Amino acid sequence: MIGCTVVTVRYAAHARVASRSFLEHHPAGEFVVLVADDPDGAFGAGEPFDTVRPADIGIDDAELHRRALMYNGQGLTCSMKAPLLANLLDRGHGEVAYIDADTCLYGDLSHLGELAREHGLVITPHSTVPHEDIELDRLIVRTGAFNSGLLAVGEGGRAFLRWWDVRTARRCIPEPGTGVFNEQAWLDLVPGLFDHHVLRDPGVNVSGFAMHYRDVVWSDGRPALEDGPLRHFHFLCGFDPHRPELLTTVPPIAEHWPPLSERPGLARLAADYAARLLSERYDDARRASAPYDALPDGVEPTRLMRELYRTAVIDAEAGGTPEPPNAFETGRADPFMDWLNEPVADDAHGLSRYLSALWSARRDLMAAFPEVPGRDTAAYLGWAATKREDEAEAIPAALLPPAPPEALPPPIPERLRTLTGERDRLADEFDVLRRSRSWRITAPLRAGARLARGARRNGTGGPTA
Repeated sequence: MIGCTVVTVRYAAHARVASRSFLEHHPAGEFVVLVADDPDGAFGAGEPFDTVRPADIGIDDAELHRRALMYNGQGLTCSMKAPLLANLLDRGHGEVAYIDADTCLYGDLSHLGELAREHGLVITPHSTVPHEDIELDRLIVRTGAFNSGLLAVGEGGRAFLRWWDVRTARRCIPEPGTGVFNEQAWLDLVPGLFDHHVLRDPGVNVSGFAMHYRDVVWSDGRPALEDGPLRHFHFLCGFDPHRPELLTTVPPIAEHWPPLSERPGLARLAADYAARLLSERYDDARRASAPYDALPDGVEPTRLMRELYRTAVIDAEAGGTPEPPNAFETGRADPFMDWLNEPVADDAHGLSRYLSALWSARRDLMAAFPEVPGRDTAAYLGWAATKREDEAEAIPAALLPPAPPEALPPPIPERLRTLTGERDRLADEFDVLRRSRSWRITAPLRAGARLARGARRNGTGGPTA
């Protein structure tokens, strides 16, 4: 049995816990960790796992630099799952299990290898028992029905790995509204495309999504579940070992998971995992220098900067045109920043590629400056030159336009602040309403009203017997 995972240097403690727990239950096995962001090769000595680098699995420096600029740390690691699994198969390992680093094993997973040998691919759902919480199901639908934190492949899974690799190399992004969520949501297409086995083992890849109906029970210091053995728990969604009383630190997730005050056995499991992380030098790992979190000049790439680069690379590869400059490849940030500052149109205002995309990405800016490019461009550039620190996304200094020679007309920034404040106020009010008990109780009434309105518009007069 061989297990593997992909991490950044800041997840070193997680990799140690995952590997030690894996080897505890598979003493004759092997655990491989791909470190995605350690170009100097400093990480790996004395670790309880075998360390590999991107170059070891066929990702050369140029490709690594592309992914490092188009993705944050999570996207970078997730984009390398498929090539790591394929490489381990190439090395002669008949079956390989991928295990996210933020997990811990409490039992034997050898049956995944047996199933992978038979079916080629094994995937695991978020939960094997239906939820009563419709909003939780909607959340799972938006991010993927299957959890990519545990899967297994055999020789029969190579076609899947090639397909998954192509999609995650350039489209490993969190866009749940479009049906794309990093590498995970692509798994929803597997049942229609590839031979596979859905592992409905209630004790495998367990997370807060699957604890709505049960708790962890302890016997002789070992955890199990009320409905069977616990083999593998996934501490996903921002588990913080300094706050083990919270299974997740992500509020939209926490509102759907059972609080640990109601799950004493699960609370003990979380405290045990927190102690394991801290004992593996968690705090030192989190303080480690991550070389791709900032450009060579120290500027942290915004999400928009990464997205502009990613889409430009896709367009260049499709059209055979030159790619935009990559700051990690050249070792200098200036060529990349100059590319972002290039004007998108030949006009007197010189709206840059970055500021044009920023305007398109924000509805408040579009409302405050509706004609961009056009008569509102100068006012928009004047606003951008002020670099307001309270905005949703600060503009890096190198991407700011020159300050206008004349003062801005006061109504424009005031209107923007008013619209932004009104947007935030309405969002907060709706969030409070959506969380309320009355909102959930009246959901059937709202659904019935929508059906009735639709029937009136269609002229049907409503449902018939």
